[in-house]
Amino acid sequence: MATIKPSMANFAQDLVLKAFDSLAAKIEPPQEGADPSGLQKLSANWQSLTPEERQDFVGYVTSAAEVAAAAVPVVVAAAKKTIRRGAKRVVRRTAKKAPTAPVEPAAVQMPDKKKKDKDKKKKKHKKDKKDKKKKHKK
Repeated sequence: MATIKPSMANFAQDLVLKAFDSLAAKIEPPQEGADPSGLQKLSANWQSLTPEERQDFVGYVTSAAEVAAAAVPVVVAAAKKTIRRGAKRVVRRTAKKAPTAPVEPAAVQMPDKKKKDKDKKKKKHKKDKKDKKKKHKK
């Protein structure tokens, strides 16, 4: 798993810390008698944390972001593979469902090959193989 360089990790932690501080400063407290929204609860909880607790929290957030960033290439590769498989299925289905235009007969007619001739050749070939095996066993 890839890790962030120490200077980049410090920068990311400072950035997250400033973002939460800015968010907490911008959110107005709930009005009297009203239930606080999720952001108002987050703002109140953030403001009640000590600086050490804030640093710990920011450390958890940046660690989670680092893990997520490391997983992105694997997820993207898996998604591409899935998309390619799905695209092949769609192409096959549309090819099967696509209406076919009537085909005009060719100007030159080729004589039809008889299937019986092919079947006879296959049977003869199989028989020859069996005979060869019998000769080798003796």
